[in-house]
Amino acid sequence: MHEVTDEGDVKATTTTKPVKESYESKPRKVKQHPCTCTNECQQRKADKCLVVDEVDKAKLKAVLSMTLKDAPSQGLIAGLKDVSVTIPQAVKRGSNALLICNYDMENDTLYSVKWYKGRREFYRYTPKENPAMKVFPMAAAGLSVERNLSNQSHVVLMTVPLNISGKFTCEISVEAPTFQTAMVSGELEVVELPEEQAIVTGIQPRYRIGDLVDGNCSIKYSKPAANLTWTINGIVNFVYPIFGHFEQFWLYLVSREFNCHALARSRNIDFAVH
Repeated sequence: MHEVTDEGDVKATTTTKPVKESYESKPRKVKQHPCTCTNECQQRKADKCLVVDEVDKAKLKAVLSMTLKDAPSQGLIAGLKDVSVTIPQAVKRGSNALLICNYDMENDTLYSVKWYKGRREFYRYTPKENPAMKVFPMAAAGLSVERNLSNQSHVVLMTVPLNISGKFTCEISVEAPTFQTAMVSGELEVVELPEEQAIVTGIQPRYRIGDLVDGNCSIKYSKPAANLTWTINGIVNFVYPIFGHFEQFWLYLVSREFNCHALARSRNIDFAVH
């Protein structure tokens, strides 16, 4: 094309460059935002955004399908499984507690086993290291590990104190090619039982029919609080989950035997007080 200026000169013009810029600008807009149409967009632009969005979804679906198809051969699905912990729900203060980490590695190789009390690591077993077993002291918590009885799956806590009650976590890691890691937790409660049996006071050896019987059943500190049970002639009369309780009875029979029994219940486990 030619253009005549006001001075009468003839100047050649071309539209090649503007067309090229317009052609190259369209792909860049799509790459910047596949679907970012606003309310002011024209309907045709909105339709194009919808098409681009559907194409991206199709590509993502294809990638995921290929990943899952190749996963078994790469060991991404098969491997570490059936991870669980066996932890006693409750143990007596001063006794030992056995913690077990159960796992199935199939064809994988164990890298490490770690145990945590809360968020703090206190035990680690790494087969390829020397020594394989490492214990991290927790003196403040009074936690002590029996090394001779502990290994890659078992940890024995010695003479457990009350303050270590809480969550214990086992972490299992395997080596290449999967590098899988699994963590499972369980709760442990330490209970303290009284050293003596419940004591009954206030019961007289003889009463007349119609007399009022005042009795007291008491027991020393326990954690959790002991359940106190009154029995009259071997029949359960009252149950109280308290430290001690005072009771009154009206005597209607000539002969009755009063007893009080203490039972500490923790997580549905009963501990008889002897």
